[in-house]
Amino acid sequence: MSIWNFLGRVGGGYFSEIIVRERTHPRHIALTFAQIVMAAGHFLFAMAWPGTMYIASLLVGLGYGAHWAIVPPAV
Repeated sequence: MSIWNFLGRVGGGYFSEIIVRERTHPRHIALTFAQIVMAAGHFLFAMAWPGTMYIASLLVGLGYGAHWAIVPPAV
């Protein structure tokens, strides 16, 4: 799960910079997308369908890492 957290931090930081510098939208838009990805992962954990644990851990790790890359600059 930590590799997805790392990739979420890198990808989330990159994505939020694109949103702020090129699109001139607030950074909170990127935070919203990160939260939606994490919510989808938690939904898959809650449903416990066969084989979704791997996808859910990927989504939660990416969302959690992106969250910690986006929140400090947004504050």
